[in-house]
Amino acid sequence: VDTLNRPVPGTVSITRTLKEKLRRRLISDYRQAEKRLLMLDYDGSLVPFSEDYRQAEPPKALLDLLETLSAEPSNDVVLISGRSSEDLEKWFGQLPINLVAEHGASLKKASGKTWQTIEKADTRWKRAIQPIFEKYTELTPGARLETKPHSLVWHYRSASPYYASKYAVIIKRLVQPLLKSYGLELLQGNKALEIKNSRIGKGVAAQRWLKHHYDFILAIGDDATDEDLFGVLPVSSSAVKSYSLKVGRGRTLADYRLPSSKEVIALLKKLH
Repeated sequence: VDTLNRPVPGTVSITRTLKEKLRRRLISDYRQAEKRLLMLDYDGSLVPFSEDYRQAEPPKALLDLLETLSAEPSNDVVLISGRSSEDLEKWFGQLPINLVAEHGASLKKASGKTWQTIEKADTRWKRAIQPIFEKYTELTPGARLETKPHSLVWHYRSASPYYASKYAVIIKRLVQPLLKSYGLELLQGNKALEIKNSRIGKGVAAQRWLKHHYDFILAIGDDATDEDLFGVLPVSSSAVKSYSLKVGRGRTLADYRLPSSKEVIALLKKLH
């Protein structure tokens, strides 16, 4: 019998590609379940990365898919993203889904109209760190600094690879002494560096749903912030069928792997 054995947090096991047999089992488990939780990352998971992070609006087909999934009474759909609440509200605010912004800093329930802060974090650290980011944004043609309420992100997808890699190393070295004193963590994203309060995380945010009973859980993500989510999911059992999917390459705690957002969308379409 093919069982799921989630590794102990902090360890990494070999993650298998979600091939056809496993895909069919996941779909079958989904269809047999009475109460389901779908926790989905956005950038790199539901859509491919955009050269300019500001131009990554969801296509209508994705909005329609999320609306269809959320219309199923048995489903709780949670879009749990690094995006700001402003972006998520603009793009998904009209859908009856749960939105979690900035990797878990704030959320808006599917049934609610207002955003609430999950972790009230001190952001005075920005005064010390933002000037460093601004300096190297100016020195790196094509790089952009995104300022969110609870975090800073240095995007270098559109920058010259030479300058991007050179200055990314320098930025990491300069901010390192400040991280511990302010209780921060530096995340290496997909061609992005992000600094946020270490108490903010997708795993903490997910607990608001995981404390309830579901007999099917699916979590999908593509980068380091999603490992926090994968690590808190229950191990699959007779009581709950739990699946975690890593999108793309890289070390992961996820059970299975899909190569790209295209395959993620294809899988989600088969669930309804």
